[in-house]
Amino acid sequence: YEKDDLLVLLKDQKEQTGNRISEADLELAGRALSFGDKKAADIVRPRGDAYLVDADETIGPLFLDRLHKYRQNSFLVYKDAKENIIGSLSMTDAVEAKQGGRVLDLVKGDLAFVHEDFSLHEVLQALQKTGQHVVAVINSFEEFVGIITLENVLAELLGADEEAGRPAYENRSAIAGWTPAPALVPEVVDEPQSEPPDQPEEVAESFEKL
Repeated sequence: YEKDDLLVLLKDQKEQTGNRISEADLELAGRALSFGDKKAADIVRPRGDAYLVDADETIGPLFLDRLHKYRQNSFLVYKDAKENIIGSLSMTDAVEAKQGGRVLDLVKGDLAFVHEDFSLHEVLQALQKTGQHVVAVINSFEEFVGIITLENVLAELLGADEEAGRPAYENRSAIAGWTPAPALVPEVVDEPQSEPPDQPEEVAESFEKL
């Protein structure tokens, strides 16, 4: 089978009467097959749109509020110019820091870089091997192109995060009371009964004599 054949097979399975595979599982299988076809350039958040943290910023409520709005676990930090990335700031460290402290004091200098032509498989591998939650995307001239977060990559694999129906993961009681979705029951289709074939006349006469 070619990859395209498997994608068609998954599509046919989804539409098949009596399908016993959940739509979520079929979607995941399809996304996994197509995952490596995309490149970093396809999902990068351009430098002009990415939120980069100034190393000279002061930790405080307004600063933390800005970070929360981006729903990232980590942010790239620059010094003087946005092209000069010096490290990263984790959301956890920012929240736990004392008010009035400087971002520069919390910066971790271990950066991870990916090329804009990397496949998403390679981007995910870079995140896994380095333990980073955000990587800097560069081109062949070492120019800073933008950022990719772990959340961006997982969204390509798992699909967009839908608020509706999502458990409250931060709520211990809500998770304790969680119940699994009912199993998928295939639709049963009644097939018309076929008429028995006509018996030959000789066989019918033999039954009448018994």
